Amino acid sequence: MNSTVGSEFLLYQTPDGQARIRLRVQDGSLWLTQKQLAELYQASVLTINGHLHTLFRDGDLDMDRTIR
Repeated sequence: MNSTVGSEFLLYQTPDGQARIRLRVQDGSLWLTQKQLAELYQASVLTINGHLHTLFRDGDLDMDRTIR
């Protein structure tokens, strides 16, 4: 099954021009990889993973709805 069927891709560039990221929009949701999040926020993937772990642990995000 192709997970990009019905998807739309957008190109985002940060105001300072440091990051340029291709984003996927599907079913009204914006999807980024952990690597893309790290680039967008100018952080490491390890930092992004730590923040995601905290959000899942605290119940602020539902892993089943946010991880594909």
